[in-house]
Order: sequence, then structure tokens, then C-alpha cells
Amino acid sequence: MAPEAVKRGEPGGMLWFAYPKKTSKKYKADISRDEGWQPLIDLGFEGVRLAAIDDDWSDIRFRNAR
Repeated sequence: MAPEAVKRGEPGGMLWFAYPKKTSKKYKADISRDEGWQPLIDLGFEGVRLAAIDDDWSDIRFRNAR
């Protein structure tokens, strides 16, 4: 998914991803605040902002670090 998201993005654009919190009783995922982002990091992106959406979801913003 990471290469496709980067390819479709605008130069200088941002990528936001929402993911379920580890504490969520409703949702489970393979990604979390600290895991699952290596494909984006390998493409030169870095996480720059975290935000809580609600009790179950958070999001993270990435920017191109190159």
C-alpha cells in the first residue's frame, strides 16, 4: 500500500493513516503507533504527528523527509 499511496500523492503533500489503538476492544490490526510503518520509512517518509481520534482510533501523519 505504501508505494501506491506515495505515487498518488502530491509533491510536498502529507499522508495520514488511521489505525486502531492497541487498547481498543472493538478493533485489532497489525499496525500500531510503533509498528507497521517501515515501508513508508523505506520510501523516505517520517512520522511527524500523532493524534487521538476517539477511544478506539488514532492517526499518524507522515511527511517526505527527503
